[in-house]
Amino acid sequence: MLENIWKRDDVKSFLSEVILQIKFNQKDIPNTFCEEKITRKQYSLYTCMDAIIKYFIIVDDNHFGCYLEQLRRIMKKLQTHNDITIAITRLLIQSVKSKLGIKDESPQSKKTVVQYFYDRYIKEGYLFHSFPGYFYEGPTELRIENYYYQFEEMKQIHEIVKKYRVGRAFSKNFDIPTEGISFTDSPFMALFYSYNCPLFLYELCIKLIKNDETKDNILDNFFMKNYNECYHQLDLFLKKREVPLNEKNKILNFFQSEWKKLEVTKASPVIACIKREKLEKTSFEKYETLVDKEDSLENIITHILDVRLNDNQIQNSIQPEFYLKLPNIYEILESEIPQEKESKETMDLNNSYGNATVVALFGVLLIALGITLTIIMMGR
Repeated sequence: MLENIWKRDDVKSFLSEVILQIKFNQKDIPNTFCEEKITRKQYSLYTCMDAIIKYFIIVDDNHFGCYLEQLRRIMKKLQTHNDITIAITRLLIQSVKSKLGIKDESPQSKKTVVQYFYDRYIKEGYLFHSFPGYFYEGPTELRIENYYYQFEEMKQIHEIVKKYRVGRAFSKNFDIPTEGISFTDSPFMALFYSYNCPLFLYELCIKLIKNDETKDNILDNFFMKNYNECYHQLDLFLKKREVPLNEKNKILNFFQSEWKKLEVTKASPVIACIKREKLEKTSFEKYETLVDKEDSLENIITHILDVRLNDNQIQNSIQPEFYLKLPNIYEILESEIPQEKESKETMDLNNSYGNATVVALFGVLLIALGITLTIIMMGR
C-alpha cells in the first residue's frame, strides 16, 4: 500500500499545497538536520512525506484519510519545528490507540503503546537507502558495483576544485578505493537524499557554492530540478573564484553531461526499504529503562522515532524488502517538465571569459590608436 500512496489524489493535492503555499512552507526550523542544510520548502515536504511513511510502517492504512486531514491541519496551523514534531507524534499515538482500541491513560496502556511502537518501528521496521531513479532496475538487489560510477572523472573535478581552493567538491573520499552502500533510519533524511540525488551533482552545484548567506531560492534550485539556474550559478561561482577557463569548462561540461545522462530533470527519486533485521539493527540500548521511565508518552515515542543511524554504510550487495518510487517534483507540482536550454547557450556562458578578453583587447587597441593619432597631430 505504501508504494502506491503517492498516487492518491488527496495525497498529491496535499503535497502540491505544501510546496506552493506560504502558509504550509514558511516554518521556523533548525539551521541543519543531520548536518545538512534544508530549506523551509523542502522541510515542509519531507516532514509531510515522513509522517505518511511512518504512519504506514506503524499503523498500516487504518483510517488514513482522517490521518491525512489532521496532518494537513497541523502543517497549516503550526509554525515551529518543535510544535510540528510534537503534534505529529501525538497524532501517531492517537492513531495507534485507535487501532488497538485503547481508551484509557493507565500505566499498562502506556506500556502497551510504547511496546507497539518499538515492535513496529524498530524490531520490524526499515532502514532506507536513496538513489537516482536512473539506476532503478526493478525489485532487484542493491549491487555494490553501482557505487563506482564515474570515479576517475569525479576525482579529476575534485582535484581542480582543491587546486584553486574554492571548496570541497565531493564528500567521497578518493583515497579509499572502495565505499559501501549508505543508509539511514530516518525517512525524513532518506527523502532529502532522494530528492537531491545524484549526490555528487548536488554537492557540485549547491554544497560547493553555499554559505551562511546563501538564500533558500538558490539552495532550492537543485531540489526543483532547475537545470539552467544550477548551471548558471555554478558558472558564476567559478568565475568569481577565478578558475581558469579550460578547467572551469571541464567542470561545467561534466555537470552538463551527467545531468543529461542521468535524466535528473525527469527521473523519479527512489528509496530502497531494507528490513532492520537484515542489518542487525533491531534494538537500541536502554530500551527497558525507557519503557518504565516516568516521562510523558509523547517524549518516549519521540525517543523511539529519533534518528540514530545516518549515512551508515554496508560493504556488500543487499536485497531490499521493497522500493518506494517517489513522485518527481513536477508530478507533485502537476506541471510540465521544462525544456532545458540548448547547448549553444551554455557554450556562450562557457566562452564568456574569452569574449571579455576580446573586448578588453579591442579597447586597448583603440586607446593605442588614439594615442598614436594624437602624437601625429601634435607633430604637425
